[in-house]
Amino acid sequence: MVNRTTMLHLLYDGKITRSARRHPDGSWTVRTHGIGNNVLPGMATENQNQGPLIFDALDSQMRSYVARDRNRGN
Repeated sequence: MVNRTTMLHLLYDGKITRSARRHPDGSWTVRTHGIGNNVLPGMATENQNQGPLIFDALDSQMRSYVARDRNRGN
């Protein structure tokens, strides 16, 4: 999945690429890679500090969703 910020976004000009991979043992990994220019002064530092926290929270939500979905199927 690729997400690009628009000109109206606080972190413009940015792009996040997330890829999910299922391993032979059935486990999953998600890789997140972001790049951008951060045209607003000071936003590069803020992005470096907050970006990982934001995506860690999204990953936690994704894990919870998958666990709930898996339990519904049993």
